[in-house]
Amino acid sequence: MLAILLVALALRLGWLTFFTEAINGEGAEYARIAENLAAGRGYVGIATEGRELMLPPLYPALIVAGSVLTGDFYHAAELICLAAGVLALLPLFGVARDLYGDGVAYLAVGVAALHPVLIRLSATTWSESLYIALALSGIYWVNHAQLFFRDRSWLLAGAFVGLAYLTRPEAILFACMIVTLQFLLYQSRSLVSARQVLLFAGAFVAVAAPYIVYLSVSTGEFRVEGKTIVNNELGRRVLSGVESERAAYEVTENLEEKGVWMRSNADIARSSGSANYGMTARLMLSSGTRNVVKAVKAFATEPFLGAPLTLPLALLGLIRGAWTPARARGELVLLLAASGTLITLTTLIHYSSARFYFPLIPLLVLWAAKGINELMGLALTRRLGFGGRAVGALAFLALASLFAFGNDDTRVFEADTGPLNREIRSAGAWLAALQGHKTIMDVGTTLAFHAGAKYVPMPYCDSRTALRYAEKKHVDFIVVRSRGSSRPYLQEWRTTAIHEHNVTLAHVSGSDPRDQVLIYRLDKSN
Repeated sequence: MLAILLVALALRLGWLTFFTEAINGEGAEYARIAENLAAGRGYVGIATEGRELMLPPLYPALIVAGSVLTGDFYHAAELICLAAGVLALLPLFGVARDLYGDGVAYLAVGVAALHPVLIRLSATTWSESLYIALALSGIYWVNHAQLFFRDRSWLLAGAFVGLAYLTRPEAILFACMIVTLQFLLYQSRSLVSARQVLLFAGAFVAVAAPYIVYLSVSTGEFRVEGKTIVNNELGRRVLSGVESERAAYEVTENLEEKGVWMRSNADIARSSGSANYGMTARLMLSSGTRNVVKAVKAFATEPFLGAPLTLPLALLGLIRGAWTPARARGELVLLLAASGTLITLTTLIHYSSARFYFPLIPLLVLWAAKGINELMGLALTRRLGFGGRAVGALAFLALASLFAFGNDDTRVFEADTGPLNREIRSAGAWLAALQGHKTIMDVGTTLAFHAGAKYVPMPYCDSRTALRYAEKKHVDFIVVRSRGSSRPYLQEWRTTAIHEHNVTLAHVSGSDPRDQVLIYRLDKSN
Protein backbone atom coordinates (compact mmCIF):
# COMPACT_ATOMS: atom_id res chain seq x y z
CA MET A 1 0.00 0.00 0.00
CA LEU A 2 2.85 2.37 0.79
CA ALA A 3 4.29 1.82 -2.69
CA ILE A 4 0.93 2.72 -4.28
CA LEU A 5 0.71 5.88 -2.18
CA LEU A 6 4.23 6.91 -3.18
CA VAL A 7 3.47 6.34 -6.88
CA ALA A 8 0.26 8.35 -6.52
CA LEU A 9 2.15 11.17 -4.81
CA ALA A 10 4.88 11.20 -7.46
CA LEU A 11 2.40 11.36 -10.35
CA ARG A 12 0.33 14.11 -8.76
CA LEU A 13 3.34 16.12 -7.72
CA GLY A 14 4.80 15.76 -11.21
CA TRP A 15 1.64 17.07 -12.85
CA LEU A 16 1.45 19.94 -10.38
CA THR A 17 5.08 20.87 -10.98
CA PHE A 18 5.20 20.66 -14.77
CA PHE A 19 1.68 21.40 -16.00
CA THR A 20 -0.28 23.54 -13.54
CA GLU A 21 0.31 27.18 -14.48
CA ALA A 22 -2.01 29.26 -12.27
CA ILE A 23 -4.77 29.13 -9.72
CA ASN A 24 -8.29 28.51 -11.06
CA GLY A 25 -11.36 30.63 -10.38
CA GLU A 26 -12.74 28.58 -7.52
CA GLY A 27 -9.30 28.27 -5.96
CA ALA A 28 -8.89 32.05 -6.17
CA GLU A 29 -12.11 32.51 -4.21
CA TYR A 30 -11.13 30.05 -1.49
CA ALA A 31 -7.56 31.35 -1.27
CA ARG A 32 -8.70 34.99 -1.05
CA ILE A 33 -11.14 34.00 1.72
CA ALA A 34 -8.20 32.42 3.54
CA GLU A 35 -6.10 35.53 2.98
CA ASN A 36 -8.83 37.77 4.37
CA LEU A 37 -9.41 35.48 7.35
CA ALA A 38 -5.71 35.52 8.18
CA ALA A 39 -5.66 39.32 7.90
CA GLY A 40 -8.72 39.71 10.14
CA ARG A 41 -10.94 41.05 7.35
CA GLY A 42 -13.65 38.45 7.82
CA TYR A 43 -15.16 35.74 5.64
CA VAL A 44 -14.86 37.67 2.38
CA GLY A 45 -13.85 36.34 -1.04
CA ILE A 46 -12.81 37.92 -4.32
CA ALA A 47 -15.66 37.32 -6.78
CA THR A 48 -18.28 39.48 -5.05
CA GLU A 49 -18.32 42.17 -2.40
CA GLY A 50 -19.39 41.49 1.17
CA ARG A 51 -19.65 38.25 3.09
CA GLU A 52 -19.12 35.02 1.22
CA LEU A 53 -22.26 32.89 1.60
CA MET A 54 -21.87 30.34 -1.21
CA LEU A 55 -18.67 28.56 -0.27
CA PRO A 56 -18.24 26.72 3.06
CA PRO A 57 -15.29 27.29 5.40
CA LEU A 58 -13.22 24.11 5.79
CA TYR A 59 -11.08 24.48 2.66
CA PRO A 60 -10.13 28.13 3.33
CA ALA A 61 -9.45 27.28 6.99
CA LEU A 62 -7.05 24.55 5.88
CA ILE A 63 -5.45 26.97 3.42
CA VAL A 64 -4.77 29.36 6.30
CA ALA A 65 -3.11 26.52 8.21
CA GLY A 66 -1.17 25.39 5.14
CA SER A 67 0.11 28.89 4.48
CA VAL A 68 2.24 28.55 7.60
CA LEU A 69 4.23 25.90 5.72
CA THR A 70 4.15 27.37 2.21
CA GLY A 71 4.39 31.07 2.98
CA ASP A 72 1.52 32.00 0.66
CA PHE A 73 -2.11 31.06 0.09
CA TYR A 74 -1.91 29.84 -3.51
CA HIS A 75 0.65 27.15 -2.80
CA ALA A 76 -1.17 26.29 0.42
CA ALA A 77 -4.31 25.55 -1.62
CA GLU A 78 -2.24 23.37 -3.95
CA LEU A 79 -0.75 21.54 -0.96
CA ILE A 80 -4.20 20.80 0.50
CA CYS A 81 -5.49 19.39 -2.80
CA LEU A 82 -2.35 17.35 -3.40
CA ALA A 83 -2.43 15.81 0.07
CA ALA A 84 -6.16 15.12 -0.16
CA GLY A 85 -5.76 13.46 -3.56
CA VAL A 86 -3.21 11.01 -2.17
CA LEU A 87 -4.88 10.39 1.19
CA ALA A 88 -8.24 9.66 -0.50
CA LEU A 89 -6.75 6.30 -1.49
CA LEU A 90 -6.80 5.16 2.15
CA PRO A 91 -10.58 5.26 2.73
CA LEU A 92 -11.11 3.93 -0.81
CA PHE A 93 -8.98 0.92 0.11
CA GLY A 94 -10.91 0.48 3.34
CA VAL A 95 -14.31 0.57 1.64
CA ALA A 96 -13.20 -1.92 -1.04
CA ARG A 97 -11.59 -4.27 1.49
CA ASP A 98 -14.63 -4.31 3.77
CA LEU A 99 -17.01 -5.02 0.88
CA TYR A 100 -14.98 -7.14 -1.54
CA GLY A 101 -11.71 -8.24 0.07
CA ASP A 102 -8.04 -7.37 -0.25
CA GLY A 103 -7.68 -8.28 -3.93
CA VAL A 104 -10.29 -5.82 -5.15
CA ALA A 105 -9.06 -3.22 -2.64
CA TYR A 106 -5.53 -3.21 -4.04
CA LEU A 107 -6.84 -3.18 -7.60
CA ALA A 108 -9.16 -0.25 -6.83
CA VAL A 109 -6.48 1.92 -5.23
CA GLY A 110 -4.05 1.00 -8.00
CA VAL A 111 -6.51 2.18 -10.62
CA ALA A 112 -7.31 5.32 -8.61
CA ALA A 113 -3.62 6.09 -8.11
CA LEU A 114 -3.07 5.99 -11.88
CA HIS A 115 -6.39 7.47 -12.99
CA PRO A 116 -5.63 10.53 -15.20
CA VAL A 117 -8.57 12.58 -13.94
CA LEU A 118 -7.76 11.97 -10.28
CA ILE A 119 -4.10 12.79 -10.92
CA ARG A 120 -4.98 16.08 -12.57
CA LEU A 121 -7.68 16.89 -10.03
CA SER A 122 -5.11 16.62 -7.22
CA ALA A 123 -2.98 19.20 -9.02
CA THR A 124 -5.74 21.83 -9.21
CA THR A 125 -7.19 24.11 -6.56
CA TRP A 126 -10.78 22.95 -7.02
CA SER A 127 -12.50 21.77 -3.84
CA GLU A 128 -13.41 18.35 -5.29
CA SER A 129 -10.10 16.78 -4.28
CA LEU A 130 -10.64 17.57 -0.59
CA TYR A 131 -14.34 16.74 -0.81
CA ILE A 132 -13.71 13.30 -2.33
CA ALA A 133 -11.22 12.43 0.41
CA LEU A 134 -13.62 13.43 3.19
CA ALA A 135 -16.70 11.89 1.56
CA LEU A 136 -14.88 8.57 1.07
CA SER A 137 -13.79 8.72 4.71
CA GLY A 138 -17.41 9.20 5.75
CA ILE A 139 -18.51 6.28 3.57
CA TYR A 140 -15.77 4.10 5.02
CA TRP A 141 -16.77 4.79 8.61
CA VAL A 142 -20.48 4.30 7.88
CA ASN A 143 -19.77 0.88 6.37
CA HIS A 144 -17.32 0.06 9.15
CA ALA A 145 -19.95 0.94 11.74
CA GLN A 146 -22.52 -1.28 10.02
CA LEU A 147 -20.10 -4.19 9.92
CA PHE A 148 -18.62 -4.00 13.41
CA PHE A 149 -21.35 -2.17 15.41
CA ARG A 150 -18.94 0.18 17.17
CA ASP A 151 -20.12 3.48 18.60
CA ARG A 152 -16.80 5.14 17.79
CA SER A 153 -17.28 4.31 14.12
CA TRP A 154 -20.67 6.06 14.06
CA LEU A 155 -19.11 9.12 15.69
CA LEU A 156 -16.31 9.21 13.13
CA ALA A 157 -18.80 8.66 10.30
CA GLY A 158 -20.87 11.65 11.38
CA ALA A 159 -17.78 13.79 11.87
CA PHE A 160 -16.31 13.02 8.44
CA VAL A 161 -19.62 13.55 6.65
CA GLY A 162 -19.84 16.84 8.55
CA LEU A 163 -16.36 17.81 7.34
CA ALA A 164 -17.39 16.89 3.79
CA TYR A 165 -20.40 19.20 4.23
CA LEU A 166 -18.06 21.99 5.33
CA THR A 167 -16.21 21.45 2.04
CA ARG A 168 -19.19 21.11 -0.30
CA PRO A 169 -22.67 21.59 1.19
CA GLU A 170 -24.30 18.89 -0.96
CA ALA A 171 -22.90 16.36 1.53
CA ILE A 172 -25.89 17.22 3.72
CA LEU A 173 -28.00 15.15 1.31
CA PHE A 174 -25.86 12.10 2.06
CA ALA A 175 -26.12 12.78 5.79
CA CYS A 176 -29.92 12.93 5.59
CA MET A 177 -30.00 9.75 3.51
CA ILE A 178 -27.84 7.89 6.05
CA VAL A 179 -29.99 9.02 8.98
CA THR A 180 -33.10 7.89 7.07
CA LEU A 181 -31.46 4.53 6.38
CA GLN A 182 -30.57 4.17 10.05
CA PHE A 183 -34.16 4.80 11.12
CA LEU A 184 -35.40 2.25 8.58
CA LEU A 185 -32.97 -0.30 10.00
CA TYR A 186 -33.82 0.60 13.59
CA GLN A 187 -36.58 -2.00 13.69
CA SER A 188 -33.82 -4.60 13.84
CA ARG A 189 -31.71 -3.74 16.88
CA SER A 190 -29.06 -6.18 15.68
CA LEU A 191 -28.34 -3.73 12.84
CA VAL A 192 -28.54 -0.31 14.47
CA SER A 193 -29.66 1.13 17.78
CA ALA A 194 -31.21 4.49 18.61
CA ARG A 195 -27.99 5.46 20.35
CA GLN A 196 -25.99 4.86 17.18
CA VAL A 197 -28.43 6.93 15.12
CA LEU A 198 -27.99 9.77 17.59
CA LEU A 199 -24.21 9.37 17.61
CA PHE A 200 -24.01 9.79 13.83
CA ALA A 201 -26.51 12.65 13.69
CA GLY A 202 -25.04 14.34 16.75
CA ALA A 203 -21.49 14.23 15.41
CA PHE A 204 -22.63 15.65 12.07
CA VAL A 205 -24.60 18.47 13.70
CA ALA A 206 -21.74 19.31 16.07
CA VAL A 207 -19.38 19.77 13.12
CA ALA A 208 -21.90 21.52 10.86
CA ALA A 209 -23.70 23.75 13.38
CA PRO A 210 -21.32 26.76 13.43
CA TYR A 211 -21.59 27.17 9.66
CA ILE A 212 -25.37 26.76 9.73
CA VAL A 213 -25.55 29.47 12.41
CA TYR A 214 -23.31 31.74 10.30
CA LEU A 215 -25.53 31.31 7.23
CA SER A 216 -28.72 31.80 9.20
CA VAL A 217 -27.50 34.96 10.93
CA SER A 218 -26.08 36.39 7.69
CA THR A 219 -29.32 35.88 5.74
CA GLY A 220 -31.85 36.42 8.54
CA GLU A 221 -33.43 33.00 8.01
CA PHE A 222 -32.62 29.38 8.74
CA ARG A 223 -30.28 28.05 6.06
CA VAL A 224 -28.12 24.96 5.79
CA GLU A 225 -26.38 26.03 2.56
CA GLY A 226 -25.81 29.18 0.54
CA LYS A 227 -25.34 27.93 -3.01
CA THR A 228 -29.03 28.11 -3.86
CA ILE A 229 -28.94 31.85 -3.08
CA VAL A 230 -27.00 32.38 -6.30
CA ASN A 231 -28.00 29.29 -8.28
CA ASN A 232 -31.73 29.87 -7.83
CA GLU A 233 -31.52 33.50 -8.94
CA LEU A 234 -29.42 32.57 -11.95
CA GLY A 235 -31.83 29.76 -12.78
CA ARG A 236 -34.84 32.06 -12.38
CA ARG A 237 -33.38 34.58 -14.82
CA VAL A 238 -32.45 31.88 -17.34
CA LEU A 239 -35.95 30.38 -17.13
CA SER A 240 -37.39 33.85 -17.83
CA GLY A 241 -35.52 33.89 -21.14
CA VAL A 242 -32.38 35.82 -20.20
CA GLU A 243 -29.15 34.58 -21.77
CA SER A 244 -26.97 32.88 -19.13
CA GLU A 245 -24.05 35.31 -19.40
CA ARG A 246 -26.38 38.31 -19.26
CA ALA A 247 -28.11 36.73 -16.25
CA ALA A 248 -24.77 36.52 -14.51
CA TYR A 249 -23.12 39.85 -15.43
CA GLU A 250 -25.71 42.33 -16.73
CA VAL A 251 -25.33 46.04 -16.03
CA THR A 252 -27.93 48.41 -17.52
CA GLU A 253 -27.28 51.75 -19.26
CA ASN A 254 -27.99 53.58 -16.01
CA LEU A 255 -25.36 51.35 -14.34
CA GLU A 256 -27.86 49.28 -12.40
CA GLU A 257 -26.29 45.95 -11.42
CA LYS A 258 -28.78 43.26 -12.42
CA GLY A 259 -26.40 40.35 -13.02
CA VAL A 260 -26.14 37.88 -10.15
CA TRP A 261 -22.34 38.07 -9.98
CA MET A 262 -22.45 41.87 -9.98
CA ARG A 263 -24.19 41.87 -6.58
CA SER A 264 -23.23 40.61 -3.15
CA ASN A 265 -24.52 37.26 -1.92
CA ALA A 266 -26.33 39.01 0.93
CA ASP A 267 -28.08 41.41 -1.46
CA ILE A 268 -29.37 38.51 -3.54
CA ALA A 269 -30.52 36.69 -0.41
CA ARG A 270 -32.43 39.78 0.75
CA SER A 271 -34.03 40.49 -2.61
CA SER A 272 -35.10 36.90 -3.24
CA GLY A 273 -36.93 36.62 0.07
CA SER A 274 -36.99 33.43 2.12
CA ALA A 275 -35.05 30.32 1.20
CA ASN A 276 -36.83 29.43 -2.02
CA TYR A 277 -36.48 25.69 -2.37
CA GLY A 278 -39.62 25.76 -4.48
CA MET A 279 -37.48 27.46 -7.14
CA THR A 280 -34.86 24.75 -6.65
CA ALA A 281 -37.50 22.11 -7.33
CA ARG A 282 -38.66 24.05 -10.38
CA LEU A 283 -35.13 24.12 -11.75
CA MET A 284 -34.73 20.41 -11.11
CA LEU A 285 -37.95 19.55 -12.93
CA SER A 286 -37.57 22.03 -15.79
CA SER A 287 -34.10 21.32 -17.11
CA GLY A 288 -31.92 20.13 -14.26
CA THR A 289 -32.66 16.45 -14.78
CA ARG A 290 -30.91 16.72 -18.15
CA ASN A 291 -27.64 17.05 -16.25
CA VAL A 292 -28.05 13.51 -14.92
CA VAL A 293 -28.48 12.29 -18.49
CA LYS A 294 -25.36 14.27 -19.44
CA ALA A 295 -23.40 12.64 -16.63
CA VAL A 296 -24.42 9.12 -17.63
CA LYS A 297 -23.68 9.91 -21.28
CA ALA A 298 -20.28 11.32 -20.34
CA PHE A 299 -19.26 8.17 -18.46
CA ALA A 300 -20.55 6.09 -21.38
CA THR A 301 -18.80 8.04 -24.17
CA GLU A 302 -15.90 10.13 -22.84
CA PRO A 303 -12.56 8.25 -22.85
CA PHE A 304 -11.11 10.40 -20.07
CA LEU A 305 -13.91 9.13 -17.81
CA GLY A 306 -13.13 5.52 -18.73
CA ALA A 307 -15.57 5.01 -21.59
CA PRO A 308 -16.69 2.72 -23.05
CA LEU A 309 -16.04 0.00 -20.45
CA THR A 310 -16.27 1.73 -17.07
CA LEU A 311 -20.07 1.60 -16.76
CA PRO A 312 -20.37 -2.04 -17.94
CA LEU A 313 -17.57 -3.03 -15.57
CA ALA A 314 -19.20 -1.17 -12.71
CA LEU A 315 -22.52 -2.90 -13.40
CA LEU A 316 -20.75 -6.26 -13.55
CA GLY A 317 -19.07 -5.51 -10.23
CA LEU A 318 -22.42 -4.64 -8.68
CA ILE A 319 -24.36 -7.70 -9.82
CA ARG A 320 -21.65 -10.38 -9.53
CA GLY A 321 -20.93 -12.13 -6.26
CA ALA A 322 -23.04 -13.05 -3.27
CA TRP A 323 -25.15 -10.23 -1.89
CA THR A 324 -24.95 -10.98 1.81
CA PRO A 325 -26.90 -8.68 4.16
CA ALA A 326 -23.64 -6.93 5.08
CA ARG A 327 -22.72 -6.35 1.44
CA ALA A 328 -26.25 -5.18 0.63
CA ARG A 329 -26.05 -2.51 3.34
CA GLY A 330 -22.61 -1.44 2.13
CA GLU A 331 -23.68 -1.22 -1.51
CA LEU A 332 -26.72 0.79 -0.46
CA VAL A 333 -24.45 3.34 1.22
CA LEU A 334 -22.39 3.66 -1.98
CA LEU A 335 -25.53 4.05 -4.08
CA LEU A 336 -26.83 6.73 -1.72
CA ALA A 337 -23.55 8.63 -2.06
CA ALA A 338 -23.77 8.44 -5.85
CA SER A 339 -27.41 9.53 -5.73
CA GLY A 340 -26.53 12.58 -3.67
CA THR A 341 -24.07 13.73 -6.34
CA LEU A 342 -26.59 13.17 -9.14
CA ILE A 343 -29.35 15.02 -7.28
CA THR A 344 -27.03 18.00 -6.84
CA LEU A 345 -26.48 18.12 -10.61
CA THR A 346 -30.19 18.71 -11.16
CA THR A 347 -30.14 22.04 -9.29
CA LEU A 348 -28.05 23.74 -12.00
CA ILE A 349 -29.37 24.85 -15.38
CA HIS A 350 -27.17 27.90 -16.08
CA TYR A 351 -23.85 26.08 -16.11
CA SER A 352 -22.52 22.56 -16.51
CA SER A 353 -19.02 21.13 -16.22
CA ALA A 354 -17.53 17.65 -16.29
CA ARG A 355 -15.81 18.40 -12.98
CA PHE A 356 -19.20 18.13 -11.26
CA TYR A 357 -19.11 14.40 -12.10
CA PHE A 358 -15.69 13.82 -10.56
CA PRO A 359 -16.96 12.72 -7.09
CA LEU A 360 -18.54 9.76 -8.90
CA ILE A 361 -15.21 8.55 -10.27
CA PRO A 362 -13.90 6.80 -7.10
CA LEU A 363 -17.21 4.96 -6.70
CA LEU A 364 -17.17 3.81 -10.32
CA VAL A 365 -13.50 2.84 -10.00
CA LEU A 366 -14.38 0.74 -6.96
CA TRP A 367 -17.20 -1.07 -8.75
CA ALA A 368 -15.15 -1.38 -11.96
CA ALA A 369 -12.29 -2.93 -10.00
CA LYS A 370 -14.76 -5.47 -8.65
CA GLY A 371 -15.91 -6.11 -12.23
CA ILE A 372 -12.34 -6.60 -13.46
CA ASN A 373 -11.71 -8.98 -10.57
CA GLU A 374 -14.78 -10.97 -11.58
CA LEU A 375 -13.55 -11.16 -15.18
CA MET A 376 -10.15 -12.34 -14.01
CA GLY A 377 -11.82 -14.98 -11.88
CA LEU A 378 -13.83 -16.20 -14.85
CA ALA A 379 -10.66 -16.33 -16.95
CA LEU A 380 -8.86 -18.44 -14.36
CA THR A 381 -11.74 -20.89 -13.95
CA ARG A 382 -12.50 -20.97 -17.71
CA ARG A 383 -16.19 -20.79 -16.99
CA LEU A 384 -17.01 -18.91 -20.20
CA GLY A 385 -17.43 -20.90 -23.39
CA PHE A 386 -15.29 -18.65 -25.59
CA GLY A 387 -12.21 -19.29 -23.50
CA GLY A 388 -10.40 -17.97 -20.51
CA ARG A 389 -7.78 -16.21 -22.63
CA ALA A 390 -10.44 -14.08 -24.28
CA VAL A 391 -11.84 -13.11 -20.91
CA GLY A 392 -8.36 -12.36 -19.62
CA ALA A 393 -7.73 -10.14 -22.64
CA LEU A 394 -11.03 -8.36 -22.00
CA ALA A 395 -10.03 -7.81 -18.38
CA PHE A 396 -6.74 -6.28 -19.53
CA LEU A 397 -8.48 -4.03 -22.06
CA ALA A 398 -10.98 -3.02 -19.40
CA LEU A 399 -8.20 -2.01 -17.05
CA ALA A 400 -6.37 -0.14 -19.81
CA SER A 401 -9.55 1.72 -20.78
CA LEU A 402 -9.65 3.38 -17.39
CA PHE A 403 -6.48 5.27 -18.29
CA ALA A 404 -7.47 6.46 -21.76
CA PHE A 405 -7.07 10.22 -22.11
CA GLY A 406 -7.35 11.94 -25.48
CA ASN A 407 -5.82 15.30 -26.32
CA ASP A 408 -9.25 16.90 -26.66
CA ASP A 409 -10.08 15.99 -23.08
CA THR A 410 -7.54 18.44 -21.66
CA ARG A 411 -10.19 21.15 -22.06
CA VAL A 412 -11.66 19.98 -18.76
CA PHE A 413 -8.55 21.25 -16.98
CA GLU A 414 -7.99 24.44 -18.98
CA ALA A 415 -8.92 26.44 -15.87
CA ASP A 416 -5.34 26.26 -14.57
CA THR A 417 -3.15 24.72 -17.31
CA GLY A 418 -1.85 25.85 -20.68
CA PRO A 419 -0.04 28.91 -22.04
CA LEU A 420 -2.86 31.40 -21.47
CA ASN A 421 -2.89 30.67 -17.74
CA ARG A 422 0.90 31.02 -17.71
CA GLU A 423 0.49 34.53 -19.14
CA ILE A 424 -2.32 35.32 -16.69
CA ARG A 425 -0.03 34.51 -13.80
CA SER A 426 2.80 36.49 -15.39
CA ALA A 427 0.54 39.50 -15.88
CA GLY A 428 -0.62 39.17 -12.30
CA ALA A 429 2.99 39.22 -11.11
CA TRP A 430 3.62 42.39 -13.15
CA LEU A 431 0.66 44.11 -11.52
CA ALA A 432 1.63 42.83 -8.07
CA ALA A 433 5.00 44.56 -8.44
CA LEU A 434 3.33 47.95 -8.89
CA GLN A 435 3.02 50.09 -5.80
CA GLY A 436 -0.30 50.88 -4.16
CA HIS A 437 -3.81 49.51 -4.09
CA LYS A 438 -5.14 48.19 -7.40
CA THR A 439 -8.64 47.43 -8.67
CA ILE A 440 -8.89 45.24 -11.77
CA MET A 441 -11.81 44.63 -14.12
CA ASP A 442 -11.63 41.23 -15.80
CA VAL A 443 -13.78 38.32 -16.95
CA GLY A 444 -12.30 36.09 -14.23
CA THR A 445 -10.77 36.37 -10.78
CA THR A 446 -7.46 34.57 -11.28
CA LEU A 447 -5.33 37.47 -12.51
CA ALA A 448 -6.65 39.75 -9.77
CA PHE A 449 -5.77 37.08 -7.21
CA HIS A 450 -2.19 36.72 -8.46
CA ALA A 451 -1.91 40.52 -8.52
CA GLY A 452 -3.15 40.85 -4.94
CA ALA A 453 -5.78 43.24 -6.28
CA LYS A 454 -9.47 43.92 -5.82
CA TYR A 455 -11.62 42.35 -8.52
CA VAL A 456 -14.52 43.89 -10.43
CA PRO A 457 -16.41 41.59 -12.84
CA MET A 458 -16.49 42.74 -16.45
CA PRO A 459 -20.14 43.67 -17.09
CA TYR A 460 -22.46 42.40 -19.80
CA CYS A 461 -23.45 45.57 -21.65
CA ASP A 462 -22.15 47.76 -24.48
CA SER A 463 -18.60 49.09 -24.64
CA ARG A 464 -19.32 52.62 -23.47
CA THR A 465 -21.43 51.42 -20.53
CA ALA A 466 -18.65 49.03 -19.53
CA LEU A 467 -16.15 51.89 -19.35
CA ARG A 468 -18.59 54.09 -17.41
CA TYR A 469 -19.13 51.20 -15.01
CA ALA A 470 -15.36 50.81 -14.62
CA GLU A 471 -15.11 54.48 -13.65
CA LYS A 472 -17.97 54.08 -11.18
CA LYS A 473 -16.19 51.14 -9.51
CA HIS A 474 -12.86 53.03 -9.40
CA VAL A 475 -11.12 50.51 -11.64
CA ASP A 476 -7.40 51.09 -12.22
CA PHE A 477 -6.74 48.41 -14.83
CA ILE A 478 -8.87 46.62 -17.43
CA VAL A 479 -7.74 43.14 -18.49
CA VAL A 480 -8.47 41.81 -21.97
CA ARG A 481 -7.66 38.14 -22.53
CA SER A 482 -7.10 36.82 -26.05
CA ARG A 483 -9.80 34.19 -25.60
CA GLY A 484 -12.28 32.90 -23.10
CA SER A 485 -15.53 34.29 -21.74
CA SER A 486 -17.24 36.78 -24.02
CA ARG A 487 -18.95 40.10 -23.57
CA PRO A 488 -20.66 42.01 -26.42
CA TYR A 489 -17.68 44.36 -26.79
CA LEU A 490 -14.74 42.04 -26.06
CA GLN A 491 -14.06 41.00 -29.64
CA GLU A 492 -13.76 44.67 -30.61
CA TRP A 493 -11.40 45.33 -27.69
CA ARG A 494 -9.31 42.32 -28.68
CA THR A 495 -8.94 43.28 -32.33
CA THR A 496 -8.91 47.09 -32.34
CA ALA A 497 -8.07 47.92 -28.70
CA ILE A 498 -9.99 50.22 -26.35
CA HIS A 499 -10.34 53.63 -27.95
CA GLU A 500 -10.99 56.13 -25.17
CA HIS A 501 -8.96 59.20 -24.24
CA ASN A 502 -8.42 58.00 -20.67
CA VAL A 503 -7.48 54.39 -21.51
CA THR A 504 -3.93 53.40 -22.48
CA LEU A 505 -2.26 50.05 -23.06
CA ALA A 506 0.05 49.48 -20.10
CA HIS A 507 1.31 45.92 -20.49
CA VAL A 508 1.20 42.92 -22.83
CA SER A 509 1.91 39.47 -21.46
CA GLY A 510 2.71 36.82 -24.07
CA SER A 511 4.02 36.92 -27.64
CA ASP A 512 1.50 34.51 -29.16
CA PRO A 513 -1.70 36.41 -30.10
CA ARG A 514 -3.72 33.30 -29.20
CA ASP A 515 -2.49 33.39 -25.60
CA GLN A 516 -2.03 37.05 -24.76
CA VAL A 517 -3.15 39.14 -21.84
CA LEU A 518 -3.53 42.88 -22.46
CA ILE A 519 -3.65 45.25 -19.50
CA TYR A 520 -5.09 48.73 -20.02
CA ARG A 521 -4.67 51.54 -17.53
CA LEU A 522 -7.76 53.63 -16.82
CA ASP A 523 -6.86 57.21 -15.95
CA LYS A 524 -9.61 58.34 -13.59
CA SER A 525 -8.33 61.93 -13.40
CA ASN A 526 -9.45 62.71 -17.00
